[in-house]
Amino acid sequence: MNLIHDLHSCVRSQSNSYVISEKLEKFKNTETVKDSHHEKFKAEEKDKVEVDNEKDDETTSAVPNTSSNEEKVSTQKTVKSTSRKKLNVLFSEEEQDKFVSLFNDAQAEQLALIKKCGSSKAKKIINFREENGDFSELSDVLKVLGMGEKTLIDICQTFQEQIAGGPVIKDNSELDDAEGQTRKRTTSHIHPRLSPELRENLQSVVTLDVSFEHVTVAKINRYLEVEEWRQIDLFDTYVQKLDHVLLYERIQAALDEIPEGDIYLKEDKLYRYKTLKVVPILTNLRILEYVIVNGLNAKNGRNVVHLMKPKTMDKIFQLQVGNERICAKPFVLDMYRRKLTGKNKSLNDVTISREHMDEYLAKKDIDKDKLNKSLLLGLAFYKLIMGQHIYTL
Repeated sequence: MNLIHDLHSCVRSQSNSYVISEKLEKFKNTETVKDSHHEKFKAEEKDKVEVDNEKDDETTSAVPNTSSNEEKVSTQKTVKSTSRKKLNVLFSEEEQDKFVSLFNDAQAEQLALIKKCGSSKAKKIINFREENGDFSELSDVLKVLGMGEKTLIDICQTFQEQIAGGPVIKDNSELDDAEGQTRKRTTSHIHPRLSPELRENLQSVVTLDVSFEHVTVAKINRYLEVEEWRQIDLFDTYVQKLDHVLLYERIQAALDEIPEGDIYLKEDKLYRYKTLKVVPILTNLRILEYVIVNGLNAKNGRNVVHLMKPKTMDKIFQLQVGNERICAKPFVLDMYRRKLTGKNKSLNDVTISREHMDEYLAKKDIDKDKLNKSLLLGLAFYKLIMGQHIYTL
């Protein structure tokens, strides 16, 4: 019996093991299926998340672009508003209407006559006008390619200055007039510019040529009569260190001797520093010039000294060969004898007294040269500003 019981127990045990084994195998298969389903689910969820993320990215990227465009438009509006406010401060409503009318009605050739504008900007303005129609307000001109706020203000201010001296925008027939074009160009050769009232009422100009030894002056009235033409003594020799007491005394004495005129004119010279030795000399000469210039301004209570652009006089009277100025003595003598010909023939009307000519002829050559420059500087001024047979530069 015991043996049979043990046998039954063994069979039962083996049967249980088999059942357990079978159940375990079934459970494992079930877990495998679950794992495969889980992995499939995870893969699908991952794809879905990635798609959702891509959509979110597209939406997100679209939002900044819209924001960027809005910011750009907002910035443009702010800039235009700021420019409009600045233009309103600088120019009255009437002046702005005049400028807008100018930009809408003028031809390219006419706009090019306005300094600070030039032919390049004039063409761009015309092209913009043809493509987009007339400008409705002054700030609209800023839409022209290359037209900045500063450039527009400079053009408007220059136009105001030019129109003060007469109409700038003229008929095409007048644009072909060489003398008219020359008159417009030559206004830039004198700084600061003369107002129309001063040009109209000006009776005399006094020219200045400053050196350490002398202040050379020439006073010429509007009828081309040389009233004074001489040299005022300053220092006997060049002194590198100028004592301020001596400087004051000599300058004050020279200022008292300089003849009175409606304006004073000096050539804006170009100094060449060929060697280091001349640096202190030319520096002191510059100081001396500015002391005299400011002394005249202080004496008159306003700016009365004007500068002529370098080489302008040489171009008018053809006194330059290469980079050097030739001796003007033959020119001055022919003018005194009324023997000038060609385009300089009108200078035969210049009146120089016999006394002034005798004093001139008695001078050394270096002093004659200074007197020549002083005289011709004044005559060049009348050619440029007073309209006396204006020459083409």
